[in-house]
Amino acid sequence: MLKIKVYFQDLTLLNLWQADLIKHSKILNEVLSEARGEMILEEFIRSIKDCWAKYELELIRYQNKCRLIRGWDDLFTQIDEHINNIASMKMSPYYKVFEEDIVPWDEKLQRIRIIFDNWIDV
Repeated sequence: MLKIKVYFQDLTLLNLWQADLIKHSKILNEVLSEARGEMILEEFIRSIKDCWAKYELELIRYQNKCRLIRGWDDLFTQIDEHINNIASMKMSPYYKVFEEDIVPWDEKLQRIRIIFDNWIDV
């Protein structure tokens, strides 16, 4: 877009200066806006992955026969929050870039929500 004919790894401040960035400020603002949007989605995805990688169910003994999950409300709140975040991500114009990461997490969270719904009924 700036007509710089140098590979990224070889890019120097002189190359940017010669590209007359002030003249191309509209292009730069578009690129920065897109980068911000993509960064937000990337952080959402990372937070979902981190949360579920570390999440542990709190189990309590029930009549010395079995263990039951404690904290259903927190569990459902977390799942629903992430499902809603993913729904919001799908409406983003930058969704396509992260679709491969988002779709599997959406499917996993939807499935686990159904499993926990059934489990709590039992």
